[in-house]
This record gives sequence, C-alpha cells and structure tokens, in this order.
Amino acid sequence: MGVTVLAMQNVLVQVSREGAPFTAVMTTNITRFVVDPGAMLSGHDARQIAAAHHRTGHAWPANAGSAAGCALGAACQAAFGMWSLLLSTGSALLALGLSLFAEPTARQC
Repeated sequence: MGVTVLAMQNVLVQVSREGAPFTAVMTTNITRFVVDPGAMLSGHDARQIAAAHHRTGHAWPANAGSAAGCALGAACQAAFGMWSLLLSTGSALLALGLSLFAEPTARQC
C-alpha cells in the first residue's frame, strides 16, 4: 500500500507540475538544496550561480512539503501506529479522484 501511494504521488507531481523536482528522490533534492546556496555565495561562474539560483527557487516547495510530510508521518506513526498509513493512502486516493475531474492542459514542446 505504501509503495502504491509513493508511485501515485510521484506520477501525479510529474504530470501536474511540469519541471517540478522529482519527489521520489528527496535525498538528492535536499542535498542539492543545501549545496546550491553555497555555490551561489562562493561561485565565480555566473552561469553556475544562475543555475543554482534557478534550482533553489524551484526546489523549495518540494523540500518544505517533504519536511512537513515527514513530521506529520512521524507524529501519526507515534500516535496511531500502522493505522497512520490510512492518511497517506487516503490523500493519494483523494488526489487521484481530483485528477479525474481536472481539465487537461496543453503541453508545449
């Protein structure tokens, strides 16, 4: 059930938010998010600084959401044990249901 929720969440993020960071590899996203400000402060190449700034601007919502989800998951696990999986499963099913009613957007090539 947990793997299914993660797979659905990963697909929904990539389908609904073009160019969003992959949320299935949060360790890489958080590592990059921590390294990029250092590159912006100590970098000498304007292109690398601009790329780091761009990545940071796009990655912070996913990183903040991941931190909030981890905190909520830990609190639910401590309070409810394995029943806490119902929250993530229900959220994924709600997102799936809402996506069925969403109007498709045109993709630019």
